[in-house]
Amino acid sequence: MKGFVDLHCHWLPGIDDGARTLEEGAEMLRRLHRAGFSHVVATPHIRPAMFENRAPDLLRRFVEILPLLRELPDQAELPEVSLSSEHFYDDLVFDELRAGRGLPFRLGTDFARTDFARTDGRTDGRTDGRTDARVGGTLLIEFHDLPGPGALERRLGELTSRGYLPLIAHPERYRELWRDPARLESALEAGAVALLDVAAVLGKYGAEPRRTAERLLELGLYEAACSDAHRPSDVDDAAAGIDWLFAQRGADEARFLLEEAPRSLLHDSIPA
Repeated sequence: MKGFVDLHCHWLPGIDDGARTLEEGAEMLRRLHRAGFSHVVATPHIRPAMFENRAPDLLRRFVEILPLLRELPDQAELPEVSLSSEHFYDDLVFDELRAGRGLPFRLGTDFARTDFARTDGRTDGRTDGRTDARVGGTLLIEFHDLPGPGALERRLGELTSRGYLPLIAHPERYRELWRDPARLESALEAGAVALLDVAAVLGKYGAEPRRTAERLLELGLYEAACSDAHRPSDVDDAAAGIDWLFAQRGADEARFLLEEAPRSLLHDSIPA
């Protein structure tokens, strides 16, 4: 047990392009546990026109699955789990975020820890559309590509002004950063932090994302690393990326990216 925290994983079954069944999701969690993760956050997509999910839908699905996970016989092989979402950068999703209807890490962690998974499938009012408890917290966001200078910073500033800490998923995949990796610095200056998909360092997504990931690591622009696993085989790729991280960047940096920083971000604070 290494105590890593995976802030970005698609193990919650039957809700997006991640795990298709409970068995597949549970196998992902087992492999992540063997790779050293003691806590794994489900981050299904909220992406209009592709995955028509909203926070209440995801909460209901989590409620359905959580007791089923707890009935599995191999509890010692499963990490702790909680819920968030991968919020796609578009106007519809940002309207939801402005209204406080996103899924920051804080909400899903409280939800799992206090065990709201009732046997009747209800959620004690947590999915009734109220917004007061959902404003603020670390918020995972993704892009088709980074917007041009100025537009991204304005949107990030609006999120931070509402108490959110924007966590940018897999920036190494964005073509804008292939041309200029240092372009990410302006987003971080606007209040965001960056999350590495650790399998990228081995070329899983191609040569340009690999090169960009290495450069962003050299520049010290990542705050944390994750699996972004959608299938059990993705966990094996992430485990190999973790080995690379320890070998090439050293144990101190690897543990910071996989354990110390993610644990802080899970509770809405930027690690020192």
